[in-house]
Amino acid sequence: SESAWAPGDVADALTAAAAAAQDAVMVPREGTMLSVAAAVAAVTPLEDPASYGQALSDAAHAALAATTDQLDVLRAAGVVDSGAMVLTLLVDALAAELAGHDMPELPVEQRHCDVAAVAYRGPAYEVMYVFDGDAASCESLREELAAIGDSVTVTGRSEERRVGKECR
Repeated sequence: SESAWAPGDVADALTAAAAAAQDAVMVPREGTMLSVAAAVAAVTPLEDPASYGQALSDAAHAALAATTDQLDVLRAAGVVDSGAMVLTLLVDALAAELAGHDMPELPVEQRHCDVAAVAYRGPAYEVMYVFDGDAASCESLREELAAIGDSVTVTGRSEERRVGKECR
């Protein structure tokens, strides 16, 4: 049986996902998966599912390619953001589904990163856990964690939220 096609529903879901991702990160940065999510969410829905899927894929790939020049560390290494790449692959899977096609083979390209050109300044470790609290407690936790580490994400819509914290 055919499923109901509602381009507005897909667009609303992509917009909500991009907003939730943006809200989950304490200090959002261009050049990450957030850039791809925003670009995909900005695509105007089309009535034809295959055309809409292609437009989503095109937007994701353009945003992915741009990540290299949006962050100094990516530019120095000559690579794209890995999270942005994974999100682009998910958008490609959505596009294939909207077109009624199987997921295409993943184009795997051998890339060499000049590690000597990149001074790693990232976290030494990451802590992830589930936090049970109301919105005010969640915001307080987010502020406290931001003061002691490099990256904070707090996600969830109910009393139970997932927390990720990277520290040096």
